[in-house]
Amino acid sequence: MIAVRAERGLTLIELLIAMTIGIIITGTIAQALALSSAHFRRSQALAQMQEQADVALQFLAEDIRHAGHWGLAGDAALVAGRSISGDDNPLTLQQPARCSAQFALNLAHPVEVAADTARWACGLAPDTGNDSLVVRYASTDTVAAQPHRLQVIASPNASRVIDNGDYPLTGPPLTELLNLHVRGYYIAPRSSLFPEQPVLRRLTLSALSTRPTFIDEEISAGVERLVLRAAVDSTGDGFADLTLSANDPRLAQFDANGAPLMPVLGIHVTMVNRSADTHWRTPAPQQLSLAGRAWMAPADGRLRFVSEQFIPVHNAMRAL
Repeated sequence: MIAVRAERGLTLIELLIAMTIGIIITGTIAQALALSSAHFRRSQALAQMQEQADVALQFLAEDIRHAGHWGLAGDAALVAGRSISGDDNPLTLQQPARCSAQFALNLAHPVEVAADTARWACGLAPDTGNDSLVVRYASTDTVAAQPHRLQVIASPNASRVIDNGDYPLTGPPLTELLNLHVRGYYIAPRSSLFPEQPVLRRLTLSALSTRPTFIDEEISAGVERLVLRAAVDSTGDGFADLTLSANDPRLAQFDANGAPLMPVLGIHVTMVNRSADTHWRTPAPQQLSLAGRAWMAPADGRLRFVSEQFIPVHNAMRAL
């Protein structure tokens, strides 16, 4: 009897040990699964932010690369109707809805960066602390005349802007007709689709039933910061020899013909995207250096993804 009790007591101890080991293993597996799930969610959030950044950069790159293309005209200085010093609308073209004529017709400045959108005169409500971008160019494909759209008659010797599809009797030879593209990018504090997220927006020159019109559209939600720096030619030799921040006053200097003294040959884009979810642990506000500009990212439980890209202006005289 004593031997049997001892054997039964040993089996019970072994059972307790096995149960304890099982609980430990189960807990370890559960913890591993939880960590794996958290890692997966984090990777998914980062992938989504990267995708949003890629979309935004794709739109920016497409416009920046085409900036300054005037077809056979070659140079904006040959395009009559552009804004000139003292006259924003010399041919008295139709005033675009939403933005000024100068915003649309300042063709001598194919690329403009600014620390805000205050000088756009478009009645926007941009998010503070972000830069903005305006690009101007003519379409690469010839088009048909269209009422209430700003278009460029381009020829090697003389070109002009028309506004209603009507070819002027005293105009240049109709070698090719191109649409005028003018687009302005800025950050708005809230998306209409995702109210808790900031958004990259774009003003696009279009045409409605009565007049040229700037349409304001959302490009990519989650873009929280946009920092732009311009690579410029400060000596006139076609080389990008200086990089200026968007608030540098030298970018607003121009010659007697209204052309910039320092042509922009490329744009350095730095962008911050943030996650929609707020359950991520962030220890404290973090100071980030965005292209040399300090910015304090709040401890709001969101992940952030920083992307950078240099985009050349293909139609500028350059050697980069």
